[in-house]
Amino acid sequence: MDAVARPHALIVNTWIRAMRALPIAAMLSLILCSSVGAQTNVPKRPSLAAGADTCDAAAYLDEGMRVLERDPWRAADDFYWAARIDPTSADALLARRVALLMTDAPRLAAYMNRNRRALENKTVRQIDSLQYRALTMNPFVYRGLEKNLFFAYMRNEYEQDARMAGEQLDVALLSIWIEKALRTASPSMRAWAAYGSREFGGALDAYAAAIKHDKENSYLHAQRGRTFFLVGSFDSAMAETRQALAMMRERDEKKLVYVYESKALYEHSIGLLLEARGDLAGARDAYGRALQEDLSYYPAHVRTAALALRTGDTASAVAAMQLAAQIRPDDPAVLVSYGELLVAMGRPADAELPLRHAREVNPVYADPHFLLARALEAQGKAAAAAAEYRAFLDRAARGHRRRGQAEARVRALAPAAQENR
Repeated sequence: MDAVARPHALIVNTWIRAMRALPIAAMLSLILCSSVGAQTNVPKRPSLAAGADTCDAAAYLDEGMRVLERDPWRAADDFYWAARIDPTSADALLARRVALLMTDAPRLAAYMNRNRRALENKTVRQIDSLQYRALTMNPFVYRGLEKNLFFAYMRNEYEQDARMAGEQLDVALLSIWIEKALRTASPSMRAWAAYGSREFGGALDAYAAAIKHDKENSYLHAQRGRTFFLVGSFDSAMAETRQALAMMRERDEKKLVYVYESKALYEHSIGLLLEARGDLAGARDAYGRALQEDLSYYPAHVRTAALALRTGDTASAVAAMQLAAQIRPDDPAVLVSYGELLVAMGRPADAELPLRHAREVNPVYADPHFLLARALEAQGKAAAAAAEYRAFLDRAARGHRRRGQAEARVRALAPAAQENR
């Protein structure tokens, strides 16, 4: 085993020992709670306009954006189904968080003003966990709907001020009121507004000013680092992310933090920046440190697997993905990635279990069916493979990149499938 592989192997062994130390009932409880929890409070699937592709996550995202301002509850349902159809969509999760926060004006005001009780509220923490999940998919994803959230807050503040003053609400005056309010707003609030409006230069300046006023706020450094990433300043992004990480390690644990602040997430961010720089050994070390911070941080296993594949170490890649799938048996995207890797490694029989489980966890997700069909076809199970290709086509968007392949395989397998019946 090379020097780069050793840190991950140590983490893997530690994780295995930790899991073995758990009583069997406790281990099953962890898995069942994780899997079942994702299926509670499922909203009814919203209807779309005639002709819309109801198998396309983008159609639900577009519809949610269309109704967000006037009906955030409906938008939240649209975004939920976008995330179900495409579990790899960080945008859908971020959009649902914004929509849910917009459903309650007093709660949003308390949240934006960093009221401790609001931030520690169970419902708010559940909503914020959507952002954390999105950031684990892509720590540098652009959160453009922050603008909608910010202006919803400002609009509510304007309406409250107008009512208290006994004045008529005037939408035409709203933008003037907001512009005036921003001139006296805190630097962090101005940074948030600029970031959401894609005014990244102004956001960087405002974050710098906010950091001068709040020198112990790791989140401000992290967010400034993400903004640097968006303008292509990767070295500055690295410096800010490392500063955020250092501050999180030093600060009093009693200080108020957001749900989506995490040392493991910051190490993940550093690993991605090092990968972009071509420093694969440094990136792998960063993912190892992420796991030292949080053994359950499965994205570090996923990235470790990707690095192993880049160096031709398929055994380590499979081991890392297996751990990711064990940690998150309720995440169909992880299960699909694991199954796809096993199929590519010539292990179609082994791929069946994670792919079948992904199909059960998320019945509307198309990709598990396509890959399961490939696994079955590789084993000579033509009829079963054809059935899975058809199931994929029933669920896949019209523009899905694999639709043409699936249609071709259904046609090619038809004679063999008939013989096997």
